[in-house]
Amino acid sequence: MNLDRKISYLSNNFASKEATSKALGTGFTQGITLKNIEITRNNSGTPCLTLTGKAEQKAEELGLENFFLSISDTSDLSSAIVVGEGS
Repeated sequence: MNLDRKISYLSNNFASKEATSKALGTGFTQGITLKNIEITRNNSGTPCLTLTGKAEQKAEELGLENFFLSISDTSDLSSAIVVGEGS
């Protein structure tokens, strides 16, 4: 992986984690850290979220069961949108 691709990967992951923390209404406070939010991709390449620790607890408190993540980037910036769905 070349340097530009590595930078894009890292910035996309950070944007996704930041958007997730904001969807939880906390940002990176109340014990929620970058490590509590994992960004993966399924077999078709769709980005997926896995929450652990305080992030998972907060999602449960809010009644959020599913999250939908969209990532977009250019050579200069990364952005992500997260929507949480409850029961």
